[in-house]
Amino acid sequence: YMTAQFGSERPIAQTVARALLHASPSDAARHVAWRLVVDVTGLAVAARETDYVKAVVHSSAGEGPATAFGHARRFNIYDAAAINGTAAHGED
Repeated sequence: YMTAQFGSERPIAQTVARALLHASPSDAARHVAWRLVVDVTGLAVAARETDYVKAVVHSSAGEGPATAFGHARRFNIYDAAAINGTAAHGED
């Protein structure tokens, strides 16, 4: 039985961050990560003309520096994340 102690999350997060900074991923892990990036990007591009992605694009607040996969227009970071996430998970 464990109880949570408030304030203990900072040392845990720092320890995890330190470990990740010094980690060296294996070739297999890099290969899996690359395949996931290609898969998600492909799903997002494939879904760019669907009604649900068009609805998210239409509701976007404005332009910015971020990319939505498969779209020529640039979006603010929040809209790009919403568009990419909707597109990737809508076809997944």
